[in-house]
Amino acid sequence: MAPDWVNVVAITADGKAVLVRQFRHGTEQTTLEIPGGAVDPSDRSALADARRELREETGYVARRWTRLGVVDPNPAFQTNACTTFLAEGAHPAGHPDPDEGEELEVVLVPVRRLKSLARRGVVRHALVIVAFYWWWTLRRTP
Repeated sequence: MAPDWVNVVAITADGKAVLVRQFRHGTEQTTLEIPGGAVDPSDRSALADARRELREETGYVARRWTRLGVVDPNPAFQTNACTTFLAEGAHPAGHPDPDEGEELEVVLVPVRRLKSLARRGVVRHALVIVAFYWWWTLRRTP
């Protein structure tokens, strides 16, 4: 049984998305994704986990948090859920402190480029695409 997960769409005050580039063993490729990770059972809430993941993976914190939605990543054989949060006003507050074995590069991308990155397959992670979808729907962008 996999633990629940959280994902964070983090947006800076000047309109950049805070992304991470990392190697994924399943596809044996380096990917461009949003920050996220497993829920820690000792945390009080998914929001606490989202705040922790953003800080650990990027060194960023955010002023305003909104829960965007929850999906079942693969209900055919997994029982876990993934909750996505929007973190607005994201800004650096220190150095990243990734988990052991994680090698992450923080990448700031203007939000106007996100749809193009998804359409061109640069961003391919299904949970990232659904997170972007919720954010785009919230913003009512075409």
